[in-house]
Amino acid sequence: MQRSIKPPSEAKCLPRSLESQCYWKATEWRVFLLLYSVVILKGVLLERHYNHWALSLVQLYTQSASDTVSVIDHSFHYFADTACERYRSVV
Repeated sequence: MQRSIKPPSEAKCLPRSLESQCYWKATEWRVFLLLYSVVILKGVLLERHYNHWALSLVQLYTQSASDTVSVIDHSFHYFADTACERYRSVV
């Protein structure tokens, strides 16, 4: 499904497969979270969880557009570095 999505102008390249998420760079996680996840997770998550996720994306997107980019960049790097280990049993 991911390959059928045309990347928006904010994404510099096509996304890699979800199977290679352990090798994603922080920018790939950011693009997935802010742009693709809202499409991919619709119908996968329960509606109340999906709505909560979408609300959190509004917060993330708003923060990423603010002047605290370095803090957010650090947070995404940390998230990307620890995501595979933390969520290995979930995925």
